[in-house]
Amino acid sequence: MEQGLEQVMRLVGHRAVEWMCQQVMALPDPLPATHPDLVALAQAAVVGPVIGALSGRRSPIEVLAHRRLHPALPRRAALDHLAGLPASPALILAAPLIAPGDPACALALADLADDPARDVALRLACGASPPPDVEGTLLAPLPLVIDHDCLSGRLTLLLALWRQAGGLPRLSSAARHGDLLAALRDWARLAGQLSDTQCLAQTLCGLLLVDPQQDVAALVTRLLDLQGPDGGFPTRLCRPDGPTPLAQGMTVTLSVLLAFQLTRPNRRIAPLLPPVRPITAAMLAVAARMEDRLQATRLDPWSRLLGDVLVLRATGRNRLSGSSFSPGRARLARLASIVFGDPIAAHALRRHLGWKPDRPLAMPDLAWLAGAPVRLTGQTYAWQEWNRATDRLDERAFMRLVLQARRHGAAPPQRALRFARRLTGAALSRVQDDHASFDDLALALERTILLASAFEQFPAPAMAA
Repeated sequence: MEQGLEQVMRLVGHRAVEWMCQQVMALPDPLPATHPDLVALAQAAVVGPVIGALSGRRSPIEVLAHRRLHPALPRRAALDHLAGLPASPALILAAPLIAPGDPACALALADLADDPARDVALRLACGASPPPDVEGTLLAPLPLVIDHDCLSGRLTLLLALWRQAGGLPRLSSAARHGDLLAALRDWARLAGQLSDTQCLAQTLCGLLLVDPQQDVAALVTRLLDLQGPDGGFPTRLCRPDGPTPLAQGMTVTLSVLLAFQLTRPNRRIAPLLPPVRPITAAMLAVAARMEDRLQATRLDPWSRLLGDVLVLRATGRNRLSGSSFSPGRARLARLASIVFGDPIAAHALRRHLGWKPDRPLAMPDLAWLAGAPVRLTGQTYAWQEWNRATDRLDERAFMRLVLQARRHGAAPPQRALRFARRLTGAALSRVQDDHASFDDLALALERTILLASAFEQFPAPAMAA
């Protein structure tokens, strides 16, 4: 590309960033959850880090989005999604920048990535692996009647593949590579017929990713001519006379800025990684709340013992101290169920209680607590029971199956994982309020321990406490 065109492109890009900064700074602070420009700012939080990674420094768009979006916004959207309520996927996708490490957002991202009903591009943006037939989907013929959603959806899928892997995946053959390049040239023509600025910018991104050596000066020049007097880019391929609203111009301007960055030699970024053990992360978050409660509140002996055992099982930190309290058989069975599968926690609790049964125990949980050998034998499950509990959202039946799976060392079916994440999200939602009762906090931590041990921390087939 000519040096003069690169200089103009750089100046136009700076004006576009300045327009974004002015628009975002004009928003109320803090930004309410019902503000009409919230989704536009969330899109800036998603695309801003990508533009910054390509430029080699943190983008001003990324900084502003991080300042104006409160972490409670993506967390609330994530909890709503896990509860089956309407939620903005853009807010959830913004969580890695706005609320990094938030367990509710990690659960929602993992759930979106595994949802077969969602768009493939959205699932890829959440960290899912590309499906086997993605090449056929990308190169399938377009319908006879084409609109913005149809063309932009195909181009968004191509960019999502690049973002997920940090580079375009290799196609099955050189011929398919040529087919994609020809399709992109045809999509550029269709974007001009639709007078669609976003599709034209996305097509430029695709052409640069597929063939970095080709001449795209004509497309770049056409985009440069579209910038409005305030620095924003319009949705239609015509130069605007007045100011560009943020809700309409944010997505288009971000696409143009991304295309400008891709004209540079470095087009590789770090790949997206799916959330790692989000149920365990949620368990640790609830355990931290329990520790705070134990330190700040005077509790009766049973509640103190229950909280200490839950924290011990979740984190491995032994808070048990000398006490003369001796739980009854029902409470002892509950404590044994909590530490089942963890030999260290069982040994610490047994030593604390000084409990030595005088006869063999048939109940596996109590036998584990007593230090007797317990063999976690496999069990053949009727998958219909899992499917029935999952489809009906039967919480009680599902947790009964989870408990059986943990006791027998059997892995629950993959299909049940999404419901487990939703139950974990419900447990997180119950303890979000600082005024949640101790019983609610204990039940939430007990449930997340059970779900994490069954779905993400499987015990060995034969162990003894």
